[in-house]
Amino acid sequence: MVINRLQNLPASLLLLPIKKTKNLNKKDVNMSDSLSAQQLLRIRSKLETVVNDQAGSRQADSAAAALQRMRSGEYGYCVECGEEISAARLAAKPDVALCVDCQALKDEEEDA
Repeated sequence: MVINRLQNLPASLLLLPIKKTKNLNKKDVNMSDSLSAQQLLRIRSKLETVVNDQAGSRQADSAAAALQRMRSGEYGYCVECGEEISAARLAAKPDVALCVDCQALKDEEEDA
């Protein structure tokens, strides 16, 4: 079953670098700087569970949006600035859509 799920993942999801620089090509990124396929499968499973178990909730909507970003190859990138979101942040909060910097800006705006 895990093999089938792995085969269904787009190739772009197998290597999600967590550090981006202007002169860095994806082919130059080490696997140690990326989410592994196994980590992505766990994250995807968590998101699917939230969608199924908490249908209609804000958490389910956020998880569904993250799954859509996975399908479109945009998972792991900030929806505001396009920078990559760290693997640690994604592992801690799989449905996160913003990088730390953009989240901080959003929090500041909401507090103002």
